[in-house]
Amino acid sequence: MNNVIKSSWYATYITPEIGVTKEDIDMMYVQSGKGQIEAFRKRAELPKKDDITLVAKDGDRVVGIIRLVVLGDYVQIRTMYVHPECTGKGIGTMLWNDVQKYIPSDKDIVVFPAKHTKSIDWYKKMGFVETGEEKLDDEAMPVTGVRLKIVKMQLFRK
Repeated sequence: MNNVIKSSWYATYITPEIGVTKEDIDMMYVQSGKGQIEAFRKRAELPKKDDITLVAKDGDRVVGIIRLVVLGDYVQIRTMYVHPECTGKGIGTMLWNDVQKYIPSDKDIVVFPAKHTKSIDWYKKMGFVETGEEKLDDEAMPVTGVRLKIVKMQLFRK
């Protein structure tokens, strides 16, 4: 799982527009990576009604992860990673299609991808629209202090 997350971060966030460096990501994983990976593993093994994590595998190799959290009247996609070597092969779409059976049909879905990433186009393909809301993410890289600019996207279902 660690390889999927870390490789995705390298491929997605190391750009001039975003301003994250390889060293930022490495530092984050040295200090918080093991706990994060263990938390993902536990959520995937023991899913809860309001906190759902699904993992895609190719044999024994984890190639994708999605995590949703039910928050009152909406659902938030907290995590969506596909290993960079596997992007464009339908893994993200498969995870998205599989996880929808756990989402209450009366709840809208929101996600906050980082600005200047290809993931925004993918979410648009899945039916999400940008709401115009942008902010700095205080949670993404707490170890390094880097704050990512994120945009709110929403899939309206009500």
